[in-house]
Amino acid sequence: MAFKTFKMKILDELIAELQSAKKGAEADHEKKIVDLKTYEGEDKVVHIQDALKTMEEAGQSVLRVKTGLMKFDGFLSGLQEEQLIIFSAPTGHGKTTFFKTLTKKFFEQGHHSIWFSFEVGMREFCESFPGMPSFYIPSIVEGGSLKWLEDRIIEGQAKFGTKIVFIDHLHYLIDMKTLSITKNQSIAIGMLLRELKNIARRNKVLIFLVAHLRKIDIESEMPNINDLRDSSFVGQEADAVVLMWRIPKPQTKEEKKAQMPTELTNEAIMNIVKNRKTGKLGHFRVEYDETQHEFYESIFESRI
Repeated sequence: MAFKTFKMKILDELIAELQSAKKGAEADHEKKIVDLKTYEGEDKVVHIQDALKTMEEAGQSVLRVKTGLMKFDGFLSGLQEEQLIIFSAPTGHGKTTFFKTLTKKFFEQGHHSIWFSFEVGMREFCESFPGMPSFYIPSIVEGGSLKWLEDRIIEGQAKFGTKIVFIDHLHYLIDMKTLSITKNQSIAIGMLLRELKNIARRNKVLIFLVAHLRKIDIESEMPNINDLRDSSFVGQEADAVVLMWRIPKPQTKEEKKAQMPTELTNEAIMNIVKNRKTGKLGHFRVEYDETQHEFYESIFESRI
């Protein structure tokens, strides 16, 4: 009987403590409501019209650009700051070349870009640029550091007003230390992409990022969003995902029998597979002009 009474006492004390904690939490919540009712911090909640008015009064201009490709711009309703656009294609299908076309188009609209090219040497990269439009690059490129990347983005914006960022490509940004901690490449890439999106927001820049695809049969398959390599986060974190697929030349039976390598035409399909802004998905055809060294939109319908 004494033991039962002891247990009841302990239970009553526990109930009393929980009730006291509940009352304390309720009191804290009521105090927070009173305090936040007059909160005037930078992150205070405001009406959308007040937010826009504040930005206008502060002289904050919003970057809005078009690619010059009518169907591309129609799908995405133009491009603007704080967006992360992921672009992918099989190896050799023109990812970097298409980015160079965009750099030229943006320059013609008066917008300067900053480039982070990790795959080739700086001299080789610059000499390969058609027409050499005005753009900016870091003197030395360092991979695997988002802090370094953001510092250079801020520097370019402060010195030259660069609000468009091209990064070629994703895997050079993976920090081996972070990868060793997470021990999961998919999660590490997801963390990286979320931080890239945060960099775009913090610095009000438009970021274009090259990502790789898993191996596919390029002769018969047009890639889709599930073909993005390593992580589903690649597609999830982006504002838009654009896939490119150069149309292969048909092979004869003899060429197939001899296992001759597939030749690619100068025609390509651009496929919008994610579009957070308008939700509109679809594809259109572009062609590469070898004399002008740039892609242009085909006047013909896509043949796929």
